[in-house]
Amino acid sequence: MRKLENFYQIPENRSGSQPITVEVIGNLIRITAVFRYNRRALEPWQDSNVSQADLIEAAIIRYWSGYYRLRSDRFRGYIKAKVEVKIFRQLIGDELYSCDAVLIKVRPLMLMPAHVISPWYRRLWGVFRTGQWESLGTNWSPRCPGIMVLPPANIRVLNWFERMSAHEAGHLFGLGDAYGALYRYYYAAPGTRNYMMHSNRRVQPREITMLLEAHMSGKMQFFPKKWQKGTFASGFKREIEHRTRELERKLSRRN
Repeated sequence: MRKLENFYQIPENRSGSQPITVEVIGNLIRITAVFRYNRRALEPWQDSNVSQADLIEAAIIRYWSGYYRLRSDRFRGYIKAKVEVKIFRQLIGDELYSCDAVLIKVRPLMLMPAHVISPWYRRLWGVFRTGQWESLGTNWSPRCPGIMVLPPANIRVLNWFERMSAHEAGHLFGLGDAYGALYRYYYAAPGTRNYMMHSNRRVQPREITMLLEAHMSGKMQFFPKKWQKGTFASGFKREIEHRTRELERKLSRRN
């Protein structure tokens, strides 16, 4: 019987300071993450004993764990693999950036959507490593995957918050976006409509193999994109209209 571990040998973490590690044991993929949070994320949410940090971790575990029928250029046919996600929490302050744990911040966002971004000293030059505009802000590596920033959870759209957390975790795991973002020239990767990295719906087998490739190579994995003048023009127009509506809505709430 073929074993996934024969095709994916993830370099062992010898430094002890890598916040997200991936192990392949037989047909088991074990993802272990260490998170730390700002104060707002740890406070009781909605007058309960549950914090937004609890919601984030539960969502990531639920959406990424499970069984997948994997296909890869590394082997023929399919291999059924189990993904297991474990998350540990480091209870230290959020003032300084540390590569020992991924920092997750929950705070109001005016114009920016939820995102993963590298600390200031790792930004910009990442594009020279990957040749991808997406790396301008997120210069990913297994040792320094980035900082996750999320807007506060809303009880009325809690499922949206959970799916958003799982999507952003995909960036921490080493995956780029598949939807039509500005840095993708508003070009959505074909066949990815139901992907976690496109529509926040469900993690697909291809996303799991991309995760494995990211941790084998030490480089973020990106979905294909192309330049199409009409697609870029219409996408840019939609984004300006959307950002304008969002800003007006948030300003009206403050007033």
